Amino acid sequence: MRNALFISLKDVRRAYRDPAGLAMMLLAPLVLTLLLGAAFGGEGELSLTPVPVVLVDEDGGESARSLVAGLEATGGEGLLELAPADTREQAEAAIAGGDATAAIIIPEGFSEAFSGGWSLGGASVQVELLQDPASSSGPRLVAGVLQQLISSFNGAWAAGAAAAVDAGVPGTDAMPEADGGFPAEPAGDLAAAQDAAEAAVHRFRELQAGIQSPEIESRSPRIGGADATEVSVTGAVLAGMMVFFMLIAGANGARSILEEDQAGTLARLFTTPTARAVVLGGKFLSAFLSVLLQAAILVIAGRLLFGIDWGAPVAVLLLILMGALVSAGLGVMLNSFVRTPSQAGAIASGVVVLLALVGGNFTGTLSAGGAFDVLRRLTPNGWLLEAWDLTMRGAPLAELMLPLLAVAGFSLLFFLVGTWSFRRRYA
Repeated sequence: MRNALFISLKDVRRAYRDPAGLAMMLLAPLVLTLLLGAAFGGEGELSLTPVPVVLVDEDGGESARSLVAGLEATGGEGLLELAPADTREQAEAAIAGGDATAAIIIPEGFSEAFSGGWSLGGASVQVELLQDPASSSGPRLVAGVLQQLISSFNGAWAAGAAAAVDAGVPGTDAMPEADGGFPAEPAGDLAAAQDAAEAAVHRFRELQAGIQSPEIESRSPRIGGADATEVSVTGAVLAGMMVFFMLIAGANGARSILEEDQAGTLARLFTTPTARAVVLGGKFLSAFLSVLLQAAILVIAGRLLFGIDWGAPVAVLLLILMGALVSAGLGVMLNSFVRTPSQAGAIASGVVVLLALVGGNFTGTLSAGGAFDVLRRLTPNGWLLEAWDLTMRGAPLAELMLPLLAVAGFSLLFFLVGTWSFRRRYA
């Protein structure tokens, strides 16, 4: 055991004295995390770039001004970036020139329509939405905001009309019936009914503007009970990058067996009194210790640089150990089936990237759901990422047992296959 430890420490020192190797093991995952975390909004929620919208008010009435105010309020929330224009032609030119993604045209007669005329049998009016055909998400967002505001106007008119009916205003027996039709001969003063509905509409809009609307909180389902915490974007990304580069480091560490075999130093070690099993055990141990140290450094760096809350210390320690074990085991198995270091580099890189794609390393701990969650459980890194997600959400240790047992099973399988293959080669 002592000789195996000496052999492994020698290899670990050599690995951590290589600047290129250190950059791959430590610097690359941190830089990628910084870039991806910034792109997806860092510690907060995913951010949206305001959609540039040109606004043309051809009506100028009270209801039109109310609609413009609603759009400006939405813009203040960071969804829309409004720019006024005088004519439809200016709006179309802005879209064609790439200065706007969409344009909203409030037609003449809009305010009159929402004064009750259209709902009492008058002509309907349409707010136009012009959109850039090259854009998809922006116009959909604008359409959703506009539809929400128009719906509020419809609700305002319905409330105003209902209030006029309940008050017994003359002429309100000419209001639309439940089936959308009208009485054949409206009774009473139709103009008085329209005026009453209009007054109620504007009063409703005034009251509505002063009411604090209910807010919607959007978040992921909590795992681990009521005290569970949310996982930051940076934490999810670094967990994925860390596991990915641990797999790469495990393959590179185990490759030292092939390098020394090719250089002839492994054969000289076999001529010493040290048993071959001890020599191979030292090589395997070096891959494990290299990855273990890498994971510990990345976890500490994530805490200090990005403020990531990794979870309970015991759970984090277990995940580091199991991650290093499965990474080293995979590296041993992959290197046991090839003859040269160049072959090992090509094959190991392909396998690790494939595992990362299936296991979800490039999406971090974020779950896509459905078939993807089933596929990722066919990989050791998928189970490991699931365990990291549970840990960062504050799940109790008992909930980590299934992912940890799955990772342990993969590790044992990899080591057994790799050891059997190497023992046959160097028997």
